[in-house]
Amino acid sequence: KELSNAIKKDLSNIKSKQKEDLERSAKMDKIKELEVVVAERDATLAEMTITLAEMKTKLDEFTAKAVEVEKAEKEKSDLNKSELEAKLVEASEKLVEASEKIEGLVSQVEELSTYKEKFDAIEAEKAEVAKVAKVAELKVMATKGGYITEAELESDEAIKTMISECNEQEIKNLRAERILDSVETSNAKEVAEKELAEKEAKGKLELPEENKIDKNAMSAFLK
Repeated sequence: KELSNAIKKDLSNIKSKQKEDLERSAKMDKIKELEVVVAERDATLAEMTITLAEMKTKLDEFTAKAVEVEKAEKEKSDLNKSELEAKLVEASEKLVEASEKIEGLVSQVEELSTYKEKFDAIEAEKAEVAKVAKVAELKVMATKGGYITEAELESDEAIKTMISECNEQEIKNLRAERILDSVETSNAKEVAEKELAEKEAKGKLELPEENKIDKNAMSAFLK
C-alpha cells in the first residue's frame, strides 16, 4: 500500500510538473508573439521618428521661406503684391499641412510608447519566469546526492540566499565542501576500523601462556 501511495504521489508530481511545463511553454509562446509585435512597433516608431525629424526640417525651411518672402516684400517694392501674397498663402498652407502631419506623428509616437511599456512588462515577466525555473534547477542540483538536504533549503539562511539569488557557483562550492568532508569522514572511519581489526587480529595471535598447547603433548595425542 505504501508503495502504491508513493507511485500515486510520483505520478501526481509528474502530472503537476507536466502541467507547469505546458503553462510555462504557453506563456513563453505568448511572450514571443508579443515580442514580434513590439519589434514591429519599434521599427515603425523608428521610421516615424525619422519622418518626424524630416517634417520638422521642412517646417523650419517653410518658416525661413516665409520670412524671406516677408523680407522680399519690404526690399522689393516693385514686385507684384498679389504674387507675394500668393506665395505667403502657399507657405502658410504648407505650414498648416506640416503641423497636421507632425501632430499625427506625435500621436503615433504616444501610441508606440504604450506598446513599449507593455514590452517592458513582458521582459520583466520573462525574467521572473526564468528565475523561477533557475531556482527550481538549483534546488535539484543542491540536493543531488544528499550532501545538502531539502530541510536546509528552507531553514539555512545562507543556502536560501544562494538559491534566491541564483548563485550557482556558491552552491557548487558548498556541495564540493560537503563531499570532501564526507570523503574525509569515510576515510577516517576506514582507518579506524582497519586499526581495530589489526589490533583484534594481533590479540588473537598473542594468546596467554595458559591457553598455549604444549607441542609435545599434541604430538603424543596425535600418535
